[in-house]
Formats: sequence, C-alpha cells, structure tokens
Amino acid sequence: MSFINNIIQHPVLVAYLTGANNYTWFHFRDGKKLLVSKSLSYFEGRLLDFIRIHKTAMINPQCIQAVYEPPRRKASGIVEMSCGTKLPIGRRRWNEIAETLLQAVAKTEKLESINYRSVVFVTNDDVKGLLLQQAVESQFPDCLVHLVARGAHLPELLRTTPDYEMPVLILLDARTSPRDRLNTLHLLKNKSHTARLPTILLVAKDADDEVYQGYIEQANSVVAISDFNEAFLQTVGQLSRYWLTFSALPMSFT
Repeated sequence: MSFINNIIQHPVLVAYLTGANNYTWFHFRDGKKLLVSKSLSYFEGRLLDFIRIHKTAMINPQCIQAVYEPPRRKASGIVEMSCGTKLPIGRRRWNEIAETLLQAVAKTEKLESINYRSVVFVTNDDVKGLLLQQAVESQFPDCLVHLVARGAHLPELLRTTPDYEMPVLILLDARTSPRDRLNTLHLLKNKSHTARLPTILLVAKDADDEVYQGYIEQANSVVAISDFNEAFLQTVGQLSRYWLTFSALPMSFT
C-alpha cells in the first residue's frame, strides 16, 4: 500500500489511469506503467483533481493536449493527452464533463498568454522535475516551471530574452550531468545579462567536489539534496519560499 499512497501524494507524476474490473493501470508522464489491484473507482475518490472521462479511464487535466467534441450524436468525444495518446469520452459523460475539460485546456493557454514568473530547472531526472514543478506551482500560482534537460544552450537562449521574461530563479541539478551543470553555471555567471540571476546548484550528498566548484563558479547557493521524494520536496519547497518570497531581482539586468 505504501507505493499507492506515494502515488496519491504525488499525482503530478501520473498522466492518466485505465482500468478494468478490479485492476488499474497507472500511466506515468515519464512513459512508465504500473498495474495495481485496485479498481478505478477506488482512485476516483482519492485523486480528486483527476477527471473520470470513461468507465475505463481517468485523466490528469494538466496533461490534456486537446479535446475533440463528438462528431455526431451518439458518438464519443476524444481527449488527446500530451503524450499523444487519445482516450474516448463516454457518451453519457460528455455533457457532464465537457465544460471542465475545455476549461482545463483554456487554463493552460491562458497561462501561456499572461505575465508570469518563470523558474528554470535543469535536470535529467523527469520525476524530480515534475515534483519540483508541483511544489513551486502549487505554492506560487503566478509561477511556471520550465524543465530543461541540458543547460549548455541556456545562457545563449537567455541572451535574447527580454528583461520581463527572464527567469526569477534557476536551479541546476548537478546530481545528473555535473559537468554540464557546472559549465552552465560558469557561463551564466560570466555574462553580464545573466550574472544577477539567482542560480542554485543542487548536488548529491557527499559531493564535495561539486560543492567546492559550485562556489568557485559563483553559485548563489549550493545545496546537498536527497534522492528521496519527500526530502527532495521539503528542500525545494524551502528554497522556493526563500527565493520567490523574500528575495527579489533588480528592475533591470543592464
């Protein structure tokens, strides 16, 4: 039961669920699947933000790519997930959930069209990336977390970014690809347009070399972080509260 409780505590990791009888398949956002001996109805009562679109499917609204109305009467609608999977909407459910589904899509489009604070997390760890995204965006609705696998191109990308779109916080995960993260840190701190950006280096426990190099390369802070999800969330939650609440960037980077 512990792994089920862990899933329920971190629903951001799940894209959608499919079920039959007393079994449910969890389809994770990183492409993995897990079969558990619980019915879909069991999780419907526990994953309250998810939407039951069919007797055999329940979805994470954050992962909706598009919604297609039924092409004709007595036909099923379709939900396309961000992974490309298309799931049917039960004919009897369409009238009940159509507005909810369309609002979920509109919410994503609205966030992309308004001013928001940007946080960049450079990591190869998809799970930790989604957990950080959940931790930051749940605490700060005006923030969007951008996940980047490689930091090498980040300094050049930010060179042409206007001041008002610059990230208010950059986290570099040196637990994965430490050489890339340290090189990214070096480039960021040695360019006038990015030197003032708060940049945090996250390192593995006992990674003394990365700690030393991180401060040599002028990281605003170097933080040893645990691989355990709960400890990770606690640490990034504290970091986010400090840098997004108590600290502020100057009005201009020039």
